[in-house]
Amino acid sequence: MTKSSREANVSNAPFDAAQYDAVSDTRPTTSETAPQAPSRHARLDLDGEWKRVSPRYVGVEVVTTLVWGLVLALGAALVWLLLDQMWAVWVGSAVLLITVIVLVIEPRRVRSIGY
Repeated sequence: MTKSSREANVSNAPFDAAQYDAVSDTRPTTSETAPQAPSRHARLDLDGEWKRVSPRYVGVEVVTTLVWGLVLALGAALVWLLLDQMWAVWVGSAVLLITVIVLVIEPRRVRSIGY
């Protein structure tokens, strides 16, 4: 029967702490192992022209955000009204607040999309 490659690499010799000196210079320093920050002037050269999405796409995203925000807020309102659960008021308020924040940043987010 043959030994697996894992078993073949394991030795039965006792552990020798002397060969693992704490101040040994055999380990790489942090400057050798840390990833280097890209140069400020380094750019990715791409062939072709940068294409932006249609400006009408902003409208699609705004309508989608409004629909989802209103559906979720309406659901929370129904839970509050029908089941008299006070926590649903806070959930509905949070949904409306998040919807307004997303609507404020939506045009900039859509303008940044390109391929």
